[in-house]
Formats: sequence, structure tokens, C-alpha cells
Amino acid sequence: MFNDIIVERAQKLIIFIDELDRCRPSFAIEMLERIKHYFDDERVIFVVSLNKEQLIHTITNYYGSGFDATRYLNKFFDVNINLPVMDRYQKQSIEFSEQRTERKYWLHQLAEEVSDYYHLSLRDKLIYKSRIESVPSSTGTYISSESYFISLFVACIILLDIIDIPEKKKFLEGKSAFVASVLPELKAYQRFVNRLIGDGNSTVEESQFQSNCEEVVKVYKYAFETESDEYYERFEISRELKQKCIAASNGHKYY
Repeated sequence: MFNDIIVERAQKLIIFIDELDRCRPSFAIEMLERIKHYFDDERVIFVVSLNKEQLIHTITNYYGSGFDATRYLNKFFDVNINLPVMDRYQKQSIEFSEQRTERKYWLHQLAEEVSDYYHLSLRDKLIYKSRIESVPSSTGTYISSESYFISLFVACIILLDIIDIPEKKKFLEGKSAFVASVLPELKAYQRFVNRLIGDGNSTVEESQFQSNCEEVVKVYKYAFETESDEYYERFEISRELKQKCIAASNGHKYY
């Protein structure tokens, strides 16, 4: 198979093996022993990304504490390249703040802080960011109060879809405590609530903030509890708010 690929496509065949250290010990060792048979073929290059310290630990546990896992692993690699930890400036390149626009300001603000609150891994943060970016640009405009709530709830739905599917199901059924317990911990949410419900001041009394949060919970219950027949009068919230949020979280507009 390798011969056919190289002859038809290129002079070199580069094979990438990712996260070998996360595999079960027997599989990781079998993989190394198998690719070793191709090391004499100069047309084939293997690039393996891994946590070397972790893989050494895995090999040691597999063969026993007396086994020299470091020397065993070194015989497989001709070149080792250490990837440094990203500095603050580099991390900013994957933050939500890099492409903020007025139309998505609150969506990005809330998504950025809730991702930090849950300490998302780099991979999950990139997935989260990509999905937030796919939300239609018409979501989160300043036309109506409803659009603010769409931005808020969409950020929650997408996050829960990544970290906790059962909780997402509860959220969509109007049974989740996420809005009441998690969101008030976010500074962006505090500004969001003050902007939407309060008088726009950056700071308010704690009692007033709690009252504003309770108002948001009422909107959430009104929109997502399917058995609720109460008409919400304070904001112009349509009964289709839930459908609009689901559509936006899937990258579509609700018509």
C-alpha cells in the first residue's frame, strides 16, 4: 500500500500519529513496534506528537519499574522537538476577543468567560470558538431585548453540548439550574444583566443584581419550559425563543 501511494502521489510519505500517550499501554507499544519495521525505508517519515514524560510513565508501568523506558523510547525517534508552553500573547490569538463585532459583542463576551470558568482545554476551546463563530451574524443584534437573550442562551447551549450532554438536555427542557447558579459567577454576565435589565450602570447593589438575575431565570423558564403557559410581559419575548436559540446554536437562522 505504501509503495502504491508513494509511486502515485509523491516522493515521500509522511505519517502523523497523534496523542499516542493517551492510548492504552499495550496499543501504544504495539504501534511503536510496528512502525519500527518501516524505519529503514527512507521514503517514509513518521511524525509522532505526544507527551513524552507521560508515555515513559506508561511504558514503565507496562514493563515494570526496573525497565529503562527512556532508552527504549529514544530508539524510535531520530529527532525530538519540544513544543514550548504558549505565552499570554499566543493564547490571545485563540480567544473569542479577536473577531468581536458589535453585532456579536455579548455572545463573544459571555462565551469567552464561560469557557474560562470551566477551564476548557485548548482543543475544546477551539471547538467552542468555531461553533460560536458559526452562529448567524444576525444573532445578538441590538434591535430587541429578545436578541440579547438569544446571545445568552446560545452561548450556554453550545457550551453544554461540549462538556455535559445530560445537562444540555435539562437546559433545553427548562429544568437546568445553569442560568441561576453558574452565570451569576461571570463578570460579563453581571454587565450583561445590568445592561439589559438595570439602568446600564457597571455596578449595582447586590440585592438589585440578584433581582435582575431572577428576572433572567424567569425569561429562561418562560422560553424553555414547554408546559409553561404564562405570558411574559416585561420583555417582548416570543414563544419561538427556544426554537430560535436551537437554530442559532446549530449555525442556522430561525424563520
